[in-house]
Amino acid sequence: MSSCLSAGSSPIPSSSHQRRHRLVAGVGGAATLVLLGSALAVRVASPRLLTHLDPGDNTVAVRAAAGDGPLGGWVLGQTTLRADGPSGAGRVLRATLRAGVTARLAVRIIGPDPRTATVTVKVPPAPTVRTRAVTAGTLAVGFSLPLRSATVLRANAPTHIQQLGPATVVLPRGPTTSRLLLAVTARNGERATVPLAVPGLSRVGWHVVQGLLSQRAPLTVVFDLPMRWTPRGPWPLVQPPVPGRWRVVAANAIAYTPRARWPRDRRLRLSVEGARPAATTGALPQPGTVTISTQGTPGARPGPVAPPPPAATGPEVPVYYFGSPVHRQVYLTIDDGWYPSSAVLTLMRQDHLPITTFLIGRAAAEHLAFWRQFQSAGGVIEDHTWNHPDMAQLSQAAAAVEWARARIDFGRWFQTTPALGRPPYGDLSARVRAAAAQAGLRALVMWSVVVQPGRITTWNGRPIAPGEIVLLHWDPGLPTELRALVADLRRQHLTAAPLADGLPH
Repeated sequence: MSSCLSAGSSPIPSSSHQRRHRLVAGVGGAATLVLLGSALAVRVASPRLLTHLDPGDNTVAVRAAAGDGPLGGWVLGQTTLRADGPSGAGRVLRATLRAGVTARLAVRIIGPDPRTATVTVKVPPAPTVRTRAVTAGTLAVGFSLPLRSATVLRANAPTHIQQLGPATVVLPRGPTTSRLLLAVTARNGERATVPLAVPGLSRVGWHVVQGLLSQRAPLTVVFDLPMRWTPRGPWPLVQPPVPGRWRVVAANAIAYTPRARWPRDRRLRLSVEGARPAATTGALPQPGTVTISTQGTPGARPGPVAPPPPAATGPEVPVYYFGSPVHRQVYLTIDDGWYPSSAVLTLMRQDHLPITTFLIGRAAAEHLAFWRQFQSAGGVIEDHTWNHPDMAQLSQAAAAVEWARARIDFGRWFQTTPALGRPPYGDLSARVRAAAAQAGLRALVMWSVVVQPGRITTWNGRPIAPGEIVLLHWDPGLPTELRALVADLRRQHLTAAPLADGLPH
């Protein structure tokens, strides 16, 4: 009996047809798996991006590195990098960034695995100048970061780096103002070039007492400040030469005595070169030449060749170098205030140290919160003027303003008005003392002991004695200096006491 297929019915596939279908499906699936595996292998082998920052010039290099897997090298060889901002192409891109910024660079990776990646680069900050402190003979420049090195690149006068501290560069002051470029490198590798002006040393005025010399009368030169005299001088020059010798007659005066007599009817020139000797404050003599006449010179009259500085007007405050020695007490004082130290506050609290700081107004204004903490730790704030000027160069009125401005602002900021002052560079002229009285101060306080890195110097070279007033400075090494001082006081059974308790009321 024969069978027939109705219209619309499907033929039954033969076994050969089924085998062909299975073969095609298998081949297609394998191809798909191969493609998927290849794509996955390429993705695994995709290049990595590496960055390197050169802190010297803040140049960042972005380069492609081989990815993982056996195809890493092949994929890297087919890859290039592109970016809008950085320069270069291929496997390395470079860009110069500003110090202290965080930059995000979009890098296009072109190759078997194309994509865009974002690279974040954080550039460390560059060192910047935070403080400038002018002392009697130096300019101390404080930086925002610890320093590795410092170099003078260019200067209009010979100069050098006197001291390099953790974050401070100390430059000596010369006879004239020095303008220079200072290159510094921070410990984080960042560099900066800083223009600086190192002020020249202050000048000391002088005058010759006699305008007319007779016979053997000494020729006396008086300076406005005490001077550091040395046996070799250099002494003022007398022209034409007259045999004789110079001798020191006072802290601020010298005299030239002729071996025989002054020649009659002669005009002499006396010259001061201005390089040495230096004043005790570090200031140098004002260079110049004056003419003196000897007896018999027509038209010559006696009297000073140059007028002395104007005398102080009004009462003058007393000056104290020592306090009361009762109970074996000594008195600790710290000057300036440019480098506040929390370590000092810790020492004050731990050892119950009563410290008086003679504070500069400008330095106080930069760190008000610290000085209030200093008061809370038992510290006392007194007057060290507002700008720390060379008071010898100021009139009495201008010096009174320096005292008064700091005194008024301290009273407003710290709710206590200073009664004591300490003149910058230890200038104790009559004008300075009268200006202090005019500003309302009760006394000026000097010192008999100086503490410096690695040594303690007393006025007489002996160990610290009861009643001494000790001078330190707010500088980076203050905590170490203070610890050494406290240890020395303990060995000698001395006690630190408040300064005000040791002075007459």
